[in-house]
Amino acid sequence: PRATPLILGDRLYTIGVAGRMHCLHKADGKVIWSHDLWEEFKGNHLIHGYSSSPVAYKDAIITLVGGEDAAIVAFDKTDGHVLWKKHSFKNSYSTPKLINLDGDDKIVTYMANEIIGLDPKNGDLAWRYAIENQWGQNICLPIWNPENHMLFFSVSEAGARGVKLTRKGDKTELEEIWSSRKIQFYHVTSVAI
Repeated sequence: PRATPLILGDRLYTIGVAGRMHCLHKADGKVIWSHDLWEEFKGNHLIHGYSSSPVAYKDAIITLVGGEDAAIVAFDKTDGHVLWKKHSFKNSYSTPKLINLDGDDKIVTYMANEIIGLDPKNGDLAWRYAIENQWGQNICLPIWNPENHMLFFSVSEAGARGVKLTRKGDKTELEEIWSSRKIQFYHVTSVAI
């Protein structure tokens, strides 16, 4: 397995390299519910297998799939039924990240050819920023700085970017403040200091 397991209370949520997602009892490992993400949602298969970790938001477990109209799927954390599934972006090896911009929660995640912001309550697309490489492998978690509303991300070939997010009413505007092709992270995750 490449995805980091998620522990919530007495439950463990995990996704294996073959795209099988399980909710398990933490104490004894018994299966509470499960989904085959590639089989059920026709997610795109990746050369190195499934690697995205599940993320919790309120009563939902949100994960990337990369299927047609099911690029991102939210499951009920209790019984595993689908709360919402949206979009047709191809999956990459990254993991969604929850950020808050002026009181507004968003899920930020790489897909194969872009980084996107979604409403975690319903999966609606808030914004999309193209960032691609020849392999469609955007991997490292973006870094969010809530003090200056700057999103930092870096991928191989395309390099690193500093993008400022600004709320204008119910919309989010993105402005690229800086970029450098000299910083090209492939597997590493940065920290903000």
